[in-house]
Amino acid sequence: QARAAGIPLSVHMNPVLLKPQSETGAQVVVQGKILCNARAADYQQMKAGLMPKVMESFHHLKARADLVLIEGAGSASEVNLRQNDIANMGFARAADTPVILIGDIDRGGVIASLVGTKAVLEANDARMIEGFIVNRFRGDPSLFDQGMQIIADKTGWQPIGLLPHFPEASRLPAEDALGLAGATQPKPHAKTRLAVLILPHISNFDDL
Repeated sequence: QARAAGIPLSVHMNPVLLKPQSETGAQVVVQGKILCNARAADYQQMKAGLMPKVMESFHHLKARADLVLIEGAGSASEVNLRQNDIANMGFARAADTPVILIGDIDRGGVIASLVGTKAVLEANDARMIEGFIVNRFRGDPSLFDQGMQIIADKTGWQPIGLLPHFPEASRLPAEDALGLAGATQPKPHAKTRLAVLILPHISNFDDL
């Protein structure tokens, strides 16, 4: 985020960081300081208490920037986790910020995904969404004109744009260990080789 914005790194860019430690637990880091280790179910109960720190970081950045873009976590359609949400619609409502929903067409089923999100969202949350973007489209964009219109008609959200697939994005650091599945093999004539263990639970591995 800091590299993209051309500004120094700040803990306020990710006020609540989860560092996986097991299938059901993670270290909870708040504004750069370790708070505790928590199992997933316990963390769900903790989240509401962390909202003041999230808002503090938001206002810190807002006071120093012309524009603040907030990336959600998981999906806005995870309404089963909505009660204590601090990263998606819960944050949007608390900060009174407009929301743009992005659907990944490369995964398949993007029409059902976006229309289904509108179907499961609580009405006041749905009203926060100003429009939608469909991302990672390959081929002739005119072939999805009708798809964009179908989504707009069924959701009432503005179709903001259809973005082409950008393969160079794979050169950016992966967000978590899921991005290591396609790790490249070393070049056969390389003079120096670096090896990093791909552990089942790892974060910030690109720092190596």
